[in-house]
Amino acid sequence: MKVSTTVFFGGLALLGALSCISSCAHTDRIVGAWEAAPVPLNVPDAADASAIVTLDFGQITSSSMPAEVQLSATIDVRQAVQGDPLAATRPWEQSVAATASISGSYAYEDGSDDDIIITLDPSSFIVNIDPAGVVFDNNVVTGMESSALDSLTAACADRWRVLLAGPMREVFYSYGRMDDIKIHHNDLMSAGVNHRDCSFRRLGTPGE
Repeated sequence: MKVSTTVFFGGLALLGALSCISSCAHTDRIVGAWEAAPVPLNVPDAADASAIVTLDFGQITSSSMPAEVQLSATIDVRQAVQGDPLAATRPWEQSVAATASISGSYAYEDGSDDDIIITLDPSSFIVNIDPAGVVFDNNVVTGMESSALDSLTAACADRWRVLLAGPMREVFYSYGRMDDIKIHHNDLMSAGVNHRDCSFRRLGTPGE
């Protein structure tokens, strides 16, 4: 009787392990970094603005536990300005290269292996603008002292950091749910995001 009981529970453990391995292997298909297509941003005062979002899914260790996810974005903004804050008379243009990121966790919806729920940590949200990524056309910088240019660059970086925060939060939080996830040829992914059909390309190799 003792031997039969041991064999029975041993069999249950083996089946559970095999089930977990099968389930994890199926859900692991999205682990790694995926880059979305560029999306336009509605940024006040910008003539043109867009962002490219990357989702980096961590390894799932248990089907009942969420895994880490990191969302990041590269942002390009262009603004044509009528008039110069330094009293120049000609129109000028500035462009800004920025990044944004936020972290959180993701889990598969109960009973599903192609729908995930992403929960983001609002305290981890950040927008970064490197002063080197703030570029002015020659109408502004020609003949300008370096101290004045540094001051103008810093002011513009601070301004765009504030203006980009709202639109980027909106973009990131649109990924709260991803439906009908499908992997194509191992390096392309399609999914429904915020009622839109989106496509992604894998960056690197799975698990990197």
